Amino acid sequence: MLREVGYKVSAGVVNILDSDWENAVELGEVVDEAPFSPISDSSHQKNIEMIEKSDAVVLANLSVGKGNYRNLLAALHAANLGKLVVVDRTPFKERNFAGKEAEELYIKILEKAVVVKREEEVLDAVRKLLG
Repeated sequence: MLREVGYKVSAGVVNILDSDWENAVELGEVVDEAPFSPISDSSHQKNIEMIEKSDAVVLANLSVGKGNYRNLLAALHAANLGKLVVVDRTPFKERNFAGKEAEELYIKILEKAVVVKREEEVLDAVRKLLG
């Protein structure tokens, strides 16, 4: 949706060969990680660098486990920079497989981000954020 209206889109960090990775590669630049591996220091740092260069960041309604927990840390960084939109469609407790620490981090993220309940609201939220 963002790409269709002219935004340059990137994604980070996604495991190679995952279905999300295949979609992300089609859309633009991707920070990728080895299949079935947790996010490495190198990939996390590349993700942070992409966030810092971006105008806006969207945190999808993703499930969080120990392997991709660092994406929440990156999202908090984006929120602290004032450039995060979060899609919070499904209650986090239903998609949190990383424990209490992830839940606490997610609450901090929501406090600092623009939060939408549906993917269809992302474009307007990004436009408002960039206003």
